[in-house]
Amino acid sequence: MHPRPSGLRVAAAVKEFEPLKVKGIILHHPYFSGKKRTKSEEKLKDDQLLPLDAIDKMFDLCLPKGVADHDHEYCNPCANGGSNHLDEIKTMGWKVD
Repeated sequence: MHPRPSGLRVAAAVKEFEPLKVKGIILHHPYFSGKKRTKSEEKLKDDQLLPLDAIDKMFDLCLPKGVADHDHEYCNPCANGGSNHLDEIKTMGWKVD
């Protein structure tokens, strides 16, 4: 099992900070990847600021050791039937914007 995403770890510890309550997550510039390239990824192939090769390297550095491709929940939350963390977020009643 992979570690919980940081937002869920904070939510679990937030009782220490009551009356603070976490009600959701804001995804700033979310970016997803997978084995199959999306049209938006293909557009970045020769981007001068952040080319596709650099984006791939960033994803590779974020993945746990031994993961061979980007169809992992860290890159593609819908791969392999989806992440169970998405169900956890729903159970908590959070909003995701």
